[in-house]
Amino acid sequence: MPTIHRSIQDSTAAIPVPGTGDRDVEFVFDAPGLSASTSRDDRPFLSYTVNPLSNAEANLVVSINGTEIVNETFTSSPKRTLVEIFDRSVLDRTDNDLRVLVPSPGSLSVSDLIVGYTSA
Repeated sequence: MPTIHRSIQDSTAAIPVPGTGDRDVEFVFDAPGLSASTSRDDRPFLSYTVNPLSNAEANLVVSINGTEIVNETFTSSPKRTLVEIFDRSVLDRTDNDLRVLVPSPGSLSVSDLIVGYTSA
């Protein structure tokens, strides 16, 4: 089965958001052609770049459609790109809600959000 990717965000989002102090950002995206396969070989993935902006510990929580797929604490400053594989049942063909939250007192930036999945 072919793989499709959706570029969710190419720019950088600093969290907390400058000017508002919001501790989360949300993106809505579609996954056209999403396969109905439940095979473990066909699971979707999220690729993202994270860069801690403070010396304090920063916790990153990413959810899609209310399901938490990332919960990671960063304590050092190097920028890094990470990939998280998650269950196919998390994605819908339309109106997926991807939420990036930093609930801790720390701050970080997130960029280059890409969701990949197999198509029918």
